[in-house]
Amino acid sequence: MEKVEYPDSLIFPDSYLKIYFENKLKVTQADASIIIEGNPSGFISLSNLINVHNVYLFDEIVITDFSFVNSEFKFSIVEEPELRLPDGYVIKKNKDYVWKINFTNLFVVTGMLHSLGYANKELNFDHELNKDDISVYCVLI
Repeated sequence: MEKVEYPDSLIFPDSYLKIYFENKLKVTQADASIIIEGNPSGFISLSNLINVHNVYLFDEIVITDFSFVNSEFKFSIVEEPELRLPDGYVIKKNKDYVWKINFTNLFVVTGMLHSLGYANKELNFDHELNKDDISVYCVLI
């Protein structure tokens, strides 16, 4: 896969995100969640980079490769064209996690992530998930 070059103007200098797994948080419909916490600049930068990545239509967006993201595991987004869940779902692959989502819905998700920069304090990506699934929960710190 070709490496994507991002314009520096898409990343705010004070951007910060931390990603970790929590097994019994119960802030979403699912018991287990990937938690993404950070500052407003971090969520706006994340939204910007995901949108640019989508323009290139690459197979995988590795969120934890972004310089302002801290995590002890790899967390990526992969398009699953036939998926009908509005927020997608997360699977565990070895020690890493993959968020599978429909390409069209990914644009909605990035818009919602961008809103953490100015309008929302938290977001739950858990629509139509079951208790045993893994959701994504985003929160400002």
